[in-house]
Amino acid sequence: MATQTIEVPGVPGDLVEKLDERAKEAGTTRAELVLQLLRRELGGDASGVQSRTFAEILKPIHDHTERMGYTEEDLDFLFEQARDEVYRERIARESKSPA
Repeated sequence: MATQTIEVPGVPGDLVEKLDERAKEAGTTRAELVLQLLRRELGGDASGVQSRTFAEILKPIHDHTERMGYTEEDLDFLFEQARDEVYRERIARESKSPA
């Protein structure tokens, strides 16, 4: 499929700044981010699969933990706690199941 370049006049500076911030967070360029947004909004890429970067998927979680003031140590502790709980539940479930 041939590609084209488009120009959008009248984009406010604050919107361009937001694009640049989001692109930086996602580890991509402004142009690639705009292309991703267009694909998502208008129906995916050529394969029909809509994709998001890992950074985009985790952004709401990152924003929430930042707002809450959690440190990396806090998050490490929470994840270790959750992992240990899942492990204990699995061990308990396996010990109850017939062999």
